[in-house]
Amino acid sequence: MKHIYLFSPEGEPIAGISEIVETIGEIQETNVHLTSDGKLAFEYMGATSLLWKTRKPQMQSEQRLWCDHDGNKWREDELIKADAEELDVIWNDPNEDDEDRLRRAKELLRDKYGAKLRNE
Repeated sequence: MKHIYLFSPEGEPIAGISEIVETIGEIQETNVHLTSDGKLAFEYMGATSLLWKTRKPQMQSEQRLWCDHDGNKWREDELIKADAEELDVIWNDPNEDDEDRLRRAKELLRDKYGAKLRNE
């Protein structure tokens, strides 16, 4: 298996996969009322329980959706799958500071993988 790093088409690191999880919005059991038109009125307790067994990836066009750190979502077929060895050489270069490493990594993503960098 080949180790890779995932990036958005804009060259931003992928933070994780977008998921859908059912929840229970907990209510105050002692504060439920029936309105005059027959509807339920209630107050939330302010807590939500996650039903982890319902967790599934969010999909679009039969593709899983992935998120960058800003919450932007990208289909799996849009992601840049960058060779980890190439980036590790840049990240571990002792002769450069963090700003230079980041600049070189962004250049690699733009030049080799076609990233449309946000701030260019």
